[in-house]
Amino acid sequence: MSEHSMNIQDTMAKIERTREARDYTVTLADTSVIEFARSAFQFGSLTPFLGAGFSDALKFPKWNQLVDDLYSEVFGEIFENNPPDLVDKMRRIGYTNTALVRQIEVELGFQNDLTKILRAKLYNNYDEHCDDILIQPFCDMFISPPNGVNEIITYNFDNALERHLKSKGVDFSIAYSGQTYKSSGKLMIYHPHGFLPHPGDPPDDLPVETGVVFSERHYNRGAMDPNHWANVVQVHHLMNRMCLFIGMSITDPELRRFMDYAFEKGGRQLRHVTIQRKRGDRVESYLMEKDFRSLGLRTIWIDDHEDIPNILESITRI
Repeated sequence: MSEHSMNIQDTMAKIERTREARDYTVTLADTSVIEFARSAFQFGSLTPFLGAGFSDALKFPKWNQLVDDLYSEVFGEIFENNPPDLVDKMRRIGYTNTALVRQIEVELGFQNDLTKILRAKLYNNYDEHCDDILIQPFCDMFISPPNGVNEIITYNFDNALERHLKSKGVDFSIAYSGQTYKSSGKLMIYHPHGFLPHPGDPPDDLPVETGVVFSERHYNRGAMDPNHWANVVQVHHLMNRMCLFIGMSITDPELRRFMDYAFEKGGRQLRHVTIQRKRGDRVESYLMEKDFRSLGLRTIWIDDHEDIPNILESITRI
């Protein structure tokens, strides 16, 4: 092919990209994507992936807020004139949340168990009476039907989902570390980042220290072990199932690494679906959707998080 022909093709490709960007509009509740997810649900091949937004209404702290509170408490005791924006200053330098937690560990000593502190702060403002906003509809639609899902992956430390299921008499099993399982039902709930049950739960629900992934050290440990149980579980579902991402921003580097791997090995198919709130900026939505597609994701856009139950109903409708 001549250099002239290549220049023409490059120019045409640029024109197409420009046209696509200019003509882009957000399609709310795209019926084709919903139907794609519904088919997977009916065939029993759908696995929900749950993020912080799933239990947001229960007043759990955001990831940044959780780190901020821990950081301020620890270093507030050390520095008499602790600046209120100390965490922000460290973030501007380039420290991530996991690296900030590592600083806390260094200061307290690596043998000091942050799990108990983390658990207390996680449930400090917990309001389980709000589980009817999303958790209850999710359970009613995805778990109760005869063809409901059998496996769920949640990146949340909390056990709000499990507490709701227990109140409804639903049997389930929990996997939250490579060696520790609580088994009492066919429904399997995986906690790849660990499990910190409510402080008021029975003693046998105590957290497993080795299963909690909160610090940079914990992430690094899993990243360097391809056979780590959590890595195997996530990659297996991304390779063999249709995964529905609920309450997730899809920005976690570890998850994106798994998705990239599964997308390339799976023939670059748009196998999975994410539910996302529409952004006010059309360009932002355009860039996000293009990014998601590069990871093998189709997008269901919604106006507000309160619309998620309606989307779930459409997906599970028989």
